[in-house]
Amino acid sequence: MVLKVNEFCEKSKEHSRIVVTSVTSTLRYTYTAILSLLTNAVIILSMAIISESSVPQPRAPNFQYFERPKYRYPYYDENGKGKLLYGYGGPDLYQYKSYSPLEGIH
Repeated sequence: MVLKVNEFCEKSKEHSRIVVTSVTSTLRYTYTAILSLLTNAVIILSMAIISESSVPQPRAPNFQYFERPKYRYPYYDENGKGKLLYGYGGPDLYQYKSYSPLEGIH
């Protein structure tokens, strides 16, 4: 009877060792999988941020260079009303139909 109890205890210890070993390897596998997923997520997010920042953003045109003609002349008619005329270096002068805040009247 004592032999059977000792034998049972030995088998039970061996079984508990196997269970503990399998649980530890399962946990090790789980930690490895979680670490791998987190690493992949960080890599993907950093690539998305880098690719977004490398896309050139559209820029507004330089209005002072593109929209203003080369020559602008202030002109006052016989009633004293100010007008702004513009030209491109030739004899023809043109009158603005509208003024944008960027151009102003000067």
